[in-house]
Amino acid sequence: QMCIRDRNQGIATTFIADTDTHTFLNLRTAGARTWTASPTDAPPSIDPDDVGAAVLAGRATGGQGAYVQTRLRETDTPANEASFDWNGSTAISTGGDGNVTLVIDVQAPIWAPFDTVEIYANAETFPVSFNDGTPIDFDAVPTQTLVAGTDFVLPAPTVVDPGVAGASRQELHLEVPFALVEDTWFVVLVRGTDG
Repeated sequence: QMCIRDRNQGIATTFIADTDTHTFLNLRTAGARTWTASPTDAPPSIDPDDVGAAVLAGRATGGQGAYVQTRLRETDTPANEASFDWNGSTAISTGGDGNVTLVIDVQAPIWAPFDTVEIYANAETFPVSFNDGTPIDFDAVPTQTLVAGTDFVLPAPTVVDPGVAGASRQELHLEVPFALVEDTWFVVLVRGTDG
């Protein structure tokens, strides 16, 4: 949430998923992960310097079970897009009308169900905790909240490996239009409400 406040102040930040737990209390729950762009999908070939460069460039996504990938495309010129790809840019400039499409792709193992997609676009922040009167934690209200069954339909799970019981995942693809009238940043948050 600090990254939202920093963006509102014009400071470019990269979200990093992290946890401060030192023991596993629930082995069904994945720990927080940060995925970064890389020129290769072969883990032994990933250069640590590339990981650092991806974080510095803002090409990172974080999660705890669900993996979310977003792209922001100019509606009239789909090749003009912002993405977290290795060679992608995290910012775009649009033509005259400011019409863009936020493309959201979610993959989650069946043990990490989700049913809500929150979109924050230049969301206003407000303090939620203080230290001696100084705000130290902030929150924001989503610009748009999409709910399964109302705003989108979750398709049947995709089998990832038929030879492994339960090796399936839930996948979702959404395209959400926006008409921009000013510089705008986006954050997409995917949640499950099963506790």
